[in-house]
Amino acid sequence: AAPEKPPVKGPEALQARLEAHAESLGRLEGLRTPGGWDARAKRVLDINATAASPPGEAALSALEKALEKESKELRKGLKEAGEKLEDVLKERQAWAKETVRREWIAWCAKLLRVRESQLLGEKDEAPE
Repeated sequence: AAPEKPPVKGPEALQARLEAHAESLGRLEGLRTPGGWDARAKRVLDINATAASPPGEAALSALEKALEKESKELRKGLKEAGEKLEDVLKERQAWAKETVRREWIAWCAKLLRVRESQLLGEKDEAPE
């Protein structure tokens, strides 16, 4: 079972934005981290190649810019409460980074099950 989402600290009024921001930052960091991806699963779905492709890079860059803008706004709100953005998001961001890998492995497993059923279907349809 996957670990539970850690809570995000900070003012109640910013909770939803802080949670979404932490998860987006963690996912982006997970996709940008080159090492640690299972070599066998990369043969099924190579997330690094997808992220490095021109459309993938454009999507990640756009997300990064949006997150930078949101970070500035959240820092202002947290400054009033006497808290730092990095401290508030740290645990949830790390959780989200690892979640990217868990979800990727789950997708690889689903793709392999579909492919297996297709191959078994072809075998059953083949004339003997």
